[in-house]
Amino acid sequence: MLKSYEATYEKGRLKWIQESPDIEDGEKVIVVVEAKPILERRKQDIHTALVEARGAWGTGKSLDEIDREISTRREADWPIEGTAKA
Repeated sequence: MLKSYEATYEKGRLKWIQESPDIEDGEKVIVVVEAKPILERRKQDIHTALVEARGAWGTGKSLDEIDREISTRREADWPIEGTAKA
């Protein structure tokens, strides 16, 4: 079974972010997946949501209207992990 571990690569060394793999010393095959674009997109999505939500309570909207907007936004932009749109 394959397992994944998050790490940063600094000056030729892997620095484990959380748990490190329980493996013996020796040669290993490492598959590198760039995470930065994903993280940057998430930051931008959060920023956009905060900008759009600014002042939501002071607009004279009813609680039902605000709830509907939040529900619509969640369905469109915040899918459950593993069900993201392509």
